[in-house]
Amino acid sequence: KDLTLAQLESDFDAIIMAAGTLRPNLLDIPGKELSGIVHGLDFLLAANHHVERAHVNETVIVIGGGFTAMDCARTIKRLGAKLVHLDVPENKKSWHNIALPDSRTQAQVLYRRSENEMLVTPGEVEELGHEGIQMHYLISPLKYLGENGQVTGMQFIRNALGDPDPSGRRKPITIPGSEFEVSADLILLATGQFPETTWIDAQLQSQLVNGDGWLKNSSGYETAQDKIFITGDFSTGAKSLIDAIGHAKECARRVDKFLMGVQRMQQVAVIEDTSRGSQRIREMDAVPVQDMSTLPLNQRYFKAEVELGFDQQQAIDEAQRCYQCHYKYEIDPDVCIYCNWCIKAKPQPDCIVEVSSLNYSEQGKIVGFNRAESSEDTNLVYINQEDCIRCHACVEACPVDAISVQKVSLAEVICADEPGKSS
Repeated sequence: KDLTLAQLESDFDAIIMAAGTLRPNLLDIPGKELSGIVHGLDFLLAANHHVERAHVNETVIVIGGGFTAMDCARTIKRLGAKLVHLDVPENKKSWHNIALPDSRTQAQVLYRRSENEMLVTPGEVEELGHEGIQMHYLISPLKYLGENGQVTGMQFIRNALGDPDPSGRRKPITIPGSEFEVSADLILLATGQFPETTWIDAQLQSQLVNGDGWLKNSSGYETAQDKIFITGDFSTGAKSLIDAIGHAKECARRVDKFLMGVQRMQQVAVIEDTSRGSQRIREMDAVPVQDMSTLPLNQRYFKAEVELGFDQQQAIDEAQRCYQCHYKYEIDPDVCIYCNWCIKAKPQPDCIVEVSSLNYSEQGKIVGFNRAESSEDTNLVYINQEDCIRCHACVEACPVDAISVQKVSLAEVICADEPGKSS
């Protein structure tokens, strides 16, 4: 408010807007004006900054199926709330106006899709269960219930899954006649968030912002104003931290080109020959995913660190599971004598295959192969990179040293020192 975007535009040669997604997605359903409806991010911010004043209600509903929903449910339980336990019969004849049991001591998170569509990492839902917090799937909110301006619960409806939507997840479809009500005096909405664009000056709104509040060049980098760029969640919508970092790096390259008038940096593949290989052995394939040590349930108070990390041996074991995909094993067809010793030594069924031909993309990239039907049909012994476990067994078996190993890295280099001059 004190320093406007228009003022910044006049004072600087380039501006990057990286303002995140701070506009909450508040459900546009009847009763939305009631008190006691809080967006999950607002609740988590209040809980972490003002825990001594955090508002803890007796019964709470958490709506959503992402990281915010998981954090809200586990946080509100640590703060002492009794979250709603929803015991909904599967018999659809009993779906209408279901009464809750008297016991409301378990947490409940309600999500409109199934567990397969949840955008969380493995272990999140399992930890909810360990803490006595239940997930309930295929439920959509219909309206808020309330008295005297205060929310008293919600009306929901059961869903079935239809065809995938543009995100690739199957779309929830409501089942008529399956409505039911749940009582609660606090509802936490973990239903996503959007870019907040109301702070952009009125004189720039028409060039930068659509009528729905989203930026016009959504997911891009440049805007209609030459000096103004956008990046991260503010451009793409809420995604992961690594997505935002990658998006910001590309945005920085574009700003540099805009300021300097030339593409000064580019990404290149650095290829190095190595005789040592990846140092993987076959036994590493049998190493299981290491379970993270966690605090006992009775010690999980609000400020406690629940995940305790790996000890040294666990860290080593987990690291050994990496397939070292930046090492590329290749057979030189001009040296290969087709003795098949590599095929006899291979640990995976399809890591080395006899092929009649390879398939290429328009860019010349190998995208597949045609398996040879017989030895007479074999034109190439090919290492299939998708199945290769980088165990080095084929290199050790080859009697004519026809198999090479290359380490491939991605690097960013300066390709021009100044406009018109290459280095």
